[in-house]
Amino acid sequence: MKTVTQIKALKTFLVVLTVTLISGCLYKDEPPAAMATGKDMYQDYCAGCHRPSGVGKFFLGIPASISAELSRADTVRLIREGDPRYPRMPVFPQIKFSQAQKIYDHLEDLRERHMLNQ
Repeated sequence: MKTVTQIKALKTFLVVLTVTLISGCLYKDEPPAAMATGKDMYQDYCAGCHRPSGVGKFFLGIPASISAELSRADTVRLIREGDPRYPRMPVFPQIKFSQAQKIYDHLEDLRERHMLNQ
């Protein structure tokens, strides 16, 4: 017989799983088009989790990409290879180095726009 605590834990897990699947935070494994812009790639690979504006999904524990204080090199490495400090972040090895730099440039644009709107 299941305890009340086990039932509550199972319900919580199912709710979080459902919300995550519905939120579009899923891994895309196809490589981006050769001429894709940073914005295009951000929309395809990042916005599902971090939102198009880069503000993240606080209640799901997904950080705002616009407030990350990572260098260009660290961001590119995070996108392509991962980082143990961010174990939930999927890795996208199919994104070329130069393409990951375009994503970083788009993040910089999002940060600037966010700062102007505050």
